[in-house]
Amino acid sequence: MSGEAHSWPASRRRAWTAVAFLSLLYVLSFSDRSILSLMVDPLRQDLRVSDVQLGLLLGSAFALFYGVLGVPIARLADRQDRRLLILGGATLWSLSTLFSGFVDSFALLVVLRAGLAVGEAALSPAAYSMIGDFFSPRERTFAASLYTSAGVFGASGSLILGGLTIGFVEARLPPGSTGFHTWQIVLLLLGAPSLLIAIAFGLFVREPPRAAEAPGGPQSALEEIWRYLARHLRIYAPLFLAAGFTQVIAGSFGAWGPTFLHRAHGWALEDTGLAIGTTGVIASIAGTILLPMITRRVATGRRDAVPLVSAIGVLVGGCFMVAAPLQAQSWSYFLCTAIGSFCLMGAANNVPIWLQILAPPRMRATLVALCLMSITLIGVGMGPATTAAISEWLGGNGSRIGTALSIIAGSSASVGFLLFLLARRALGIAEGIPEWASNESST
Repeated sequence: MSGEAHSWPASRRRAWTAVAFLSLLYVLSFSDRSILSLMVDPLRQDLRVSDVQLGLLLGSAFALFYGVLGVPIARLADRQDRRLLILGGATLWSLSTLFSGFVDSFALLVVLRAGLAVGEAALSPAAYSMIGDFFSPRERTFAASLYTSAGVFGASGSLILGGLTIGFVEARLPPGSTGFHTWQIVLLLLGAPSLLIAIAFGLFVREPPRAAEAPGGPQSALEEIWRYLARHLRIYAPLFLAAGFTQVIAGSFGAWGPTFLHRAHGWALEDTGLAIGTTGVIASIAGTILLPMITRRVATGRRDAVPLVSAIGVLVGGCFMVAAPLQAQSWSYFLCTAIGSFCLMGAANNVPIWLQILAPPRMRATLVALCLMSITLIGVGMGPATTAAISEWLGGNGSRIGTALSIIAGSSASVGFLLFLLARRALGIAEGIPEWASNESST
């Protein structure tokens, strides 16, 4: 690809410091985003809402704003100071989380959830773009994998942190002793660190020089991006959609897994957070790092490595996630979800990670944003609400969450597997897309 060679920052410490701050912000963003899944039943009781309404709060209310606004924000990241964009976004989502601790209304909570989504939408497109300019092509996928793994850690680690925080609040501040509900205090305690790290990021991280561009301007016009996508629609469309349907499973289990263990197996909420969080952290991070490494080895001499490895991951992971809620014992549930999370998170995150190689530098942030839009609108937007709707349709006043999770896992994995196969076929016959193999093997 043209335009890859440019003057890298002299200090590697500066580059890795930026990755450290970006990764920490990513962890905290997922923590603020995911914590409500541990408190579904208290929210249902205190706000007097249904599982479907909570599914919309956990998924659709966030996904709509995060997904739709991700692309225009990414266009800013391709043209403006990415550091300031991230700083502004992190400040917005931190304040939204903090203010959520003061509301006692479902409608206001939805509004603040939208504010959190808008703020978080600024992070990843700008972060991936900055990482692409901080590192050489050889180091870029590893740095991007570490950043992506931080988000995976945040998604699962937030349950660990949330479980510990809930236990602390319930032990030290019994309900009624402060005038706040437990979930409100938890939101206050978790929102403050994001604001502090955002301020530190603004003080210690600088904007990297952008990669040299091909003739025609410093940044790609939106029309050029659409033309590029139109030429390669048979590749990008199934890749992005497949990543989205793969994340439906993660979104559903992330939102309803703690509630399933609480209702079906009698687990305390703080215990579900620790157990699911620990399992998810180990399995998901391992999959996010190892599957791209496997893809890199497979990529030598072939261009279909990403959809091939991801398709296998979805097939295997989907089978284990279908089986997980059907287990009679808790330990076998965790074993199935651990294997499933390893495969599914690796398969989905394979796509945005490898966009660092496939995407032209001048449109990298926008293409990453489109991929994340698909993951968010489909995975987060559909998963939690659809699971709750299926459970209520099956009857049992919320007791059929496990069956609904199995149905979601089987159907979503099937669609994701077929879409990855379509992308693989498109890459096999495409012209002018040599990047999967040649860029990696030549650096």
